[in-house]
Amino acid sequence: MNQLKQLPDEILEQAADWIDLLEDHSPDELNGLEEWLNQDEQHIDAMLYVQRHFGEHVALIDQVLRDNRQQSAFAGSARNNANAGSESDGSATVITLSIAKPASIHSEQTLEELTGLPEVNMAANQAEIQDTPTEMEGSTRNSGVSSYWYATAAMLLLTVGLFLLGPINQPTPEAMNYLTGIGEQKKVLLEDGTRLHVNADSHMSVTLMDNSRHVSLDKGEVFFEVAPDSKRPFEISHGDLSIRVLGTAFNVDLTKERTLVAVEHGRVAVRVAGTTTELTAGEAVRVINNEIETLRGLTQAHVAGWRQGWREAKNEPLHSVVAHLQRFSHKTIELKGVEKQLVFSGRYKQTDTEATLNLLCELFDLQLEIENNTLIIYGRDV
Repeated sequence: MNQLKQLPDEILEQAADWIDLLEDHSPDELNGLEEWLNQDEQHIDAMLYVQRHFGEHVALIDQVLRDNRQQSAFAGSARNNANAGSESDGSATVITLSIAKPASIHSEQTLEELTGLPEVNMAANQAEIQDTPTEMEGSTRNSGVSSYWYATAAMLLLTVGLFLLGPINQPTPEAMNYLTGIGEQKKVLLEDGTRLHVNADSHMSVTLMDNSRHVSLDKGEVFFEVAPDSKRPFEISHGDLSIRVLGTAFNVDLTKERTLVAVEHGRVAVRVAGTTTELTAGEAVRVINNEIETLRGLTQAHVAGWRQGWREAKNEPLHSVVAHLQRFSHKTIELKGVEKQLVFSGRYKQTDTEATLNLLCELFDLQLEIENNTLIIYGRDV
């Protein structure tokens, strides 16, 4: 459960998916979004939350929410008028005003901003035309004044007590663990608004604190879309390597022999064994045994094309290609007698393991055999 918003992660992920689908905002997608919003008030809450953090399609989503609220308000007004007409018995008319406002919405927007209708300032949902206040009403007002001063005094005493006791140590938030299996990919929306696209066979833990955000990536590959927050830098660590950002989109790919950090947009600082390298859009570093190689001229497909099922490789060692394919195969893949200098540039489908291996074998004049549930690629020297 998402602690900050008290919303299920599943609903927040659905809201993030709707944000992605609204790139073309066809009529069918807008109708689908409106139906989804009407299913549950938590859906509206989640959409406002995601929209506020990412700032995408603001005008479009505001219009959908405004239309949705206007329909709800007019429907409620029609019901109230019908009820008033059925209860009338010829006596004085009772004027009833009712405006529904979902209690679960945690937003700084007013009802007028959401619906386009003026917000009525009322002490209760129903207001009746009455004569002068009664003695009981006056007594209630006096009681309210006394209660106010009692509450104020109690708050002052509590404040003084906390000051004398000194700062209270806040417990460190528990780390949230995310794990994907062979062939499994996952989208994760963190409480700070950061979106993670987790590739197959990956594991990481996330800790969000008041002054920092930290990810420990143990294995696999993750594409990060970090929500900007200058007061809480975002850091990823793996062994001696650390990555520090404020708000950007980039990819981190771990295999047995190397780590690749590639930037889609924004700026990233990569620190390895005391050396810091700053990267901007289209740049990457490949780290092997704490040695850094800088790559430039990468396209968006090079950085994170794997999210659509295809990988775009640029001078990628063959053993790294095999490591990527291994994430989608329950069969072990082995290289025997294959030269380590072989590199591949091009596009391949990571989810179709055996077909891709066959193409690679044809390209490099290698041989693929299956032995005891193991895929073995033999080199020319074997």
